[in-house]
Amino acid sequence: MTTFLYTIRDKVAEESGPIFEAKNRRVAKRSFQELIAKTLEPSDYELLELGSFDHENNLLNTCVVEKVDVSLSEPEEE
Repeated sequence: MTTFLYTIRDKVAEESGPIFEAKNRRVAKRSFQELIAKTLEPSDYELLELGSFDHENNLLNTCVVEKVDVSLSEPEEE
């Protein structure tokens, strides 16, 4: 099974939190939205995709760090 790797960046502190895994981008977005719903300044944070991890072959695949659009208007992924 392959999972995707994400982190949440605090733009004010200029650092990222721990890396976490999610089955897909929609699951990561949901986790991110639940977390920032509890903050006073949600715009201080952004969700970044870092790559993926293949658990069967123990392969880490990195990518260009990409900011994930967490808006509700983004089309759903298959």
